[in-house]
Amino acid sequence: MILNKTYLQKVRRIITRAFLLGFLFILCITFNMPWSTQHIAIISTNYFFNSSSYPSNTMVVLFNAQRRFWPPWPLLSLNILLLSQLIIFLILQGHSNNATHSLTSLPRIRHAFTPILICGWSVFLAVCPTVQSPSQFALRDMQVHSNSVAVPYRKVSAEHLPVVACFSPLFFNERWQLIIPTLEIYRQYGVSLQVFYIQSMLVEILDFMRIYENEKIIRIEAWTKFNISMPVDGSFKPLDYDPNAELEWRCFYWIIKWLNESF
Repeated sequence: MILNKTYLQKVRRIITRAFLLGFLFILCITFNMPWSTQHIAIISTNYFFNSSSYPSNTMVVLFNAQRRFWPPWPLLSLNILLLSQLIIFLILQGHSNNATHSLTSLPRIRHAFTPILICGWSVFLAVCPTVQSPSQFALRDMQVHSNSVAVPYRKVSAEHLPVVACFSPLFFNERWQLIIPTLEIYRQYGVSLQVFYIQSMLVEILDFMRIYENEKIIRIEAWTKFNISMPVDGSFKPLDYDPNAELEWRCFYWIIKWLNESF
């Protein structure tokens, strides 16, 4: 009886190992298929030399990406949060170097916040270990013939700022009556720095805000649209929809608007 039980445990271990090896083999093959292309739009990349939130010498990449990871929609219509995190972890690789050292590592990737499942794109954070004071940082996927892409980054400010306020991206903003009073109210209530993400606004308002930026009261960040069109070499197919409309801060707004108009 004991021998039979030991034999069954051994068989289970063999089957489990064979299954895991087969699964990894399928992943390796799949990630090198043409239809496994995954579009990623990097928003910002920041290097943390010393932080209470991340380990020392860490690069944090904030990016938008499609939520439908491997397998593609025709093969898998369910979008599982844990699966998407696993697949991103497998397909990205970070590389950093300085004058004396280089390091290649797999980033730890998670959703920046709880995703809205009705939207096609989500915001992710990639936390990648680097060498000390890197002179270059690059990302690549795990396909065999992929090349590393250099990613520009900035060092996180060591300035002590007790309170920082960040505002949602401003689109076609033309009402200075809202911008200026809001800016002054936050300032009077002790906000150390206000960060405005601007997609489009009147030039006169932007020029006025530049004065506040020169006084280091606010910081202006450009929020650009991205366009995934057909490349010159035809290496991948363009998207058949506008990815900007699938960003969660816009997609959710249009869904709510549609529901209000429909019911």
